[in-house]
Amino acid sequence: MVHCCYLTDEDMDMAQKYDIKVSHNVCSNQYLSSGVARVPEMLERGINVSLGVDGAASNNAQDMVELMKFTALQHKVATKNPLAISAEKVLELATIDGARAVGLENEIGSLETGKKADLVIFDPLECPKAIPMHNPVSTLVYSSSLKNITGVMVDGQVIVKDGIIVRVKDEKEVYRSVQRCAEDLCVRGNITNRREGHKWNSVY
Repeated sequence: MVHCCYLTDEDMDMAQKYDIKVSHNVCSNQYLSSGVARVPEMLERGINVSLGVDGAASNNAQDMVELMKFTALQHKVATKNPLAISAEKVLELATIDGARAVGLENEIGSLETGKKADLVIFDPLECPKAIPMHNPVSTLVYSSSLKNITGVMVDGQVIVKDGIIVRVKDEKEVYRSVQRCAEDLCVRGNITNRREGHKWNSVY
């Protein structure tokens, strides 16, 4: 199940009974004012919750590092309980619980013998936001950015090395190409409410 901002107690009873997995899309839910999923209660019931960025139209950043922080803060403020969810649990939602959500917990989601070599290398020294680091997990969840991700490996294959995507010749040219595609799409779609054509909301 995705989003789950309006689950009733009965809904959660059924999710618990039938081992239904939940994808929590907190940034999308905040962006669209969809409401707050009762994630701490789901976790107390043993319901598997994972993290999802949702689509680009309702998340924009598609940033899993950012998503972890939003998840932790959302449920602390919603419950007015600073212990509603820990950084360690949020990291599990983003990793092993995500693997469980798609039935691949025996292959991915944690660093264990026999599993695929999927990993991210986090370096706190790559961005001042992450310094000082006292607790690595708390720093990753609350005080880091994509700049801190210096390496990525998927199934043993290096995808990012020293912060650079190794399978792309010119990463910035890809960015420029995407921007050109977006501009062309707006022109063809006659979308004018952008850049100098954007009318700033004067209500506030």
